[in-house]
Amino acid sequence: MAGVIFAGNNTLAGDGSIFPSFPMWQLLVIMGVITWIYLARISLISVRLRSMVQPFVVKHVESSVPFMIRVQKVHNPTLDVVLASLSYLVSVEFYTAFLPLVFWSGHARLASHMTLLMALCLYLGNCVKDVVSAPRPPSPPVRKLLATGTEKDSAQEYGLPSSHTINTLCLAGYLLYYIEAHWGEENRLLLCFIAGCFGLLITGVVYGRLYLGMHSPIDLVAGAVMGACILAFWLVIENHVEAFISHGENVISFWATMAVLLLFAYPSPEQRTPSYEFHTAFNGVALGVVTGIHRTFYMSHPCSALAHSLTTVGGASVLLMRLLVGLPVCLAVKAVSKALAIRMLPSFCNLLGVQVQSSGYVQAVQAQEMALKIKRNNSEGNSKKVDGRRVGLIPKFLQSLEDEVLDVDTGIRLIQYAGLGWSVVELAPLIHNFLNL
Repeated sequence: MAGVIFAGNNTLAGDGSIFPSFPMWQLLVIMGVITWIYLARISLISVRLRSMVQPFVVKHVESSVPFMIRVQKVHNPTLDVVLASLSYLVSVEFYTAFLPLVFWSGHARLASHMTLLMALCLYLGNCVKDVVSAPRPPSPPVRKLLATGTEKDSAQEYGLPSSHTINTLCLAGYLLYYIEAHWGEENRLLLCFIAGCFGLLITGVVYGRLYLGMHSPIDLVAGAVMGACILAFWLVIENHVEAFISHGENVISFWATMAVLLLFAYPSPEQRTPSYEFHTAFNGVALGVVTGIHRTFYMSHPCSALAHSLTTVGGASVLLMRLLVGLPVCLAVKAVSKALAIRMLPSFCNLLGVQVQSSGYVQAVQAQEMALKIKRNNSEGNSKKVDGRRVGLIPKFLQSLEDEVLDVDTGIRLIQYAGLGWSVVELAPLIHNFLNL
């Protein structure tokens, strides 16, 4: 197979083609995901699994109501604020905002691994949520405290498993593992203290989900089991993933392909919830981070020295300046990426013959005009028929998508958050270096 071995940036193939040559294992992974998408669609596997699992979960949710009412009998305004704050500290929104601080403080490896681990937690956890489609505790009689906008969005999702439990267990567990691996030998007493703090954090978050009326006990148990399994799996593969991202072949092409395919592989819930949007956003962040790391980060932005000087006035001042310069840049890139995607993505879908709609980013009138234009083009012969089936420019394995109206907002959200992740890892550090920060 003609082509070059990519070690670093994606380049032109050896035969002059702009398309990279995928290694066999990447092709097998891509074909495996495509096959799964096709089989899941024709077999309705999500519906079948839901019919088996959902009644069991609903039964436990209903039977746990008296227990939750007893838990909520002890409450006060201070506890409301504390537990709501703990829930926000492990939310997707908080980590997305916290991501630049971790990267620019000099802990690039920790930040990149936590980003990918968070993306894995969100995708797997939200997939299970929407497959099972189990309700949250009924309110009333359970008191549901929605203190923040984040909690209001979370309340619209299904219950099992608890995403907060998964995220807290995985991120706290990975942070403890990282600290032990780098500084554990130097100060065992400090490590024990940090482990105790993480234990209190996990306990507070889990108890808070009951106290706030957001989850039943079965949701928390499922979240804890899933979190432990995901963390164990990540610790096995993290070094292999890092080696691939840093020096692998076709990293950007392969990761972008998988990011798009995983959107189609996501199961359909009984009713639409924000879970799909949450995972799409962080899927985009992971794509942008991987793109930036593979291109330049480890080679061009060695900032680990800052990590050892953060406790000094000079180190803290440098980090503050990086934040003041970098955050506006990242927000601007996110806005520009969104604007470009709104402009270009609907036209691209039109070219492929895919009907699209928009629930927010693109005006409904424009979406209707696009749909009418696509139908008119199809009637004029822009697509042909093979064995009685219409075939456009999209691959045969996605022929069923031609009969659906896809939400173009999903692609726009993926692109804008990919721009955000890339700017945190590559563009902002380039500006920092230029300003000698």
